[in-house]
Amino acid sequence: MDVMTALLTRRAPARLSGPAPGEQELRYLLKGAAAASGEAPHPWYWVLQDDGAAPAAPLRAGLVLAPDRTPHLSDGERTQRAYAALHALELLLHARGYASSWHSADHGELPAPSPLLPELAPGESLLGLLSVGRPETPQDPSRRPLADTSDLLSRNTPPASAGSAAQSPCGRLRPPLQPSSSGLAEADRWFVDGRKGSP
Repeated sequence: MDVMTALLTRRAPARLSGPAPGEQELRYLLKGAAAASGEAPHPWYWVLQDDGAAPAAPLRAGLVLAPDRTPHLSDGERTQRAYAALHALELLLHARGYASSWHSADHGELPAPSPLLPELAPGESLLGLLSVGRPETPQDPSRRPLADTSDLLSRNTPPASAGSAAQSPCGRLRPPLQPSSSGLAEADRWFVDGRKGSP
């Protein structure tokens, strides 16, 4: 499964069952997720929730932000790297036929205090819990439509002359690229067609 297909076909089912990946397979996938989130040391780690559930139950893991591991990074960089690892892991799991569902601590989606929640060291914070398994009901395997990116990409054009007072020293920001007659903006067409050079 290529990356674009994984992005467009992944869903987050409301209910999951087993079997979930074993610890050895999960550690292998974490190697890829860690590589995608930046160089070591990493400001995050996972805690597997061993609640004595049956093998057919979904796996649950907590994603913990650990600032002390990376004192050279800002808070924003640590959070970005943690979520990069999360999204990479979700795609890797999907590519292997698993489904996952994220429960964010910020949105009050976590269960009430219970053995499911890990004990944290001072300064650490729980970002959320990831449930992993198989969907209880069949999921739509079709690709979602490509997003409209006409208002998501602009060009910064240098000024016509260095002495021009009518333009900003930083250049002029062109309006967003408009979709062509085929419905794709030129930037989208460049990626879809695989042409080399400037779009």
